[in-house]
Amino acid sequence: MADPAARPCPSCGSPDTQAFPDGSGRCRACGRAFRGATPVGAMIQGEQVEAKRAAVVQERVRFGILGVVGGVVAFAGIPAAFVIGAAFSRASTGDYVARVINTPAGAAVCGGVSFLVIGGLYAIWAGYLVWRGVPERALHLIGAGILTTVASLLAGQGLAGIVGAIGGILALVGGVLAWRVARAKAAESALTATGS
Repeated sequence: MADPAARPCPSCGSPDTQAFPDGSGRCRACGRAFRGATPVGAMIQGEQVEAKRAAVVQERVRFGILGVVGGVVAFAGIPAAFVIGAAFSRASTGDYVARVINTPAGAAVCGGVSFLVIGGLYAIWAGYLVWRGVPERALHLIGAGILTTVASLLAGQGLAGIVGAIGGILALVGGVLAWRVARAKAAESALTATGS
């Protein structure tokens, strides 16, 4: 029996589709299945192929752990900024916090602490997804690393924010490495698609 003629994808309009004997198909561009003459409610072969592709477990990207660790270190950087700052200024932690918060630079410190919390959560979220096998989230991890590093330097008013900055740099390095893995996988899949 001859293969049925492929038809354009009704979702994206791409002519690069795979046709099945039941009249259904699957778009190679957007990955969506579309129905042929099969009655509504019955599973079409295009959906079966799509389900098999979705069931493939993605390979974990170990660089995502750097993002998770970086986010945790960023949280540790919040109290560390005040403890290190107090040690540098040779004052008690309470006196140091009161002196810093009651200056015009106190707004930057409070903003830095707030963004450090957001950046830490962002790094943990993106790092976890990258580690679970979604290297496309690497750009989020890079953004979280930059945000965390800058926020830590604001919160600590310089060198006192070193702990949070280390967390941001860990997330940034993990994001860059995961991004390189994502690019390599994309190039490999493009090479495989053109070779088939």
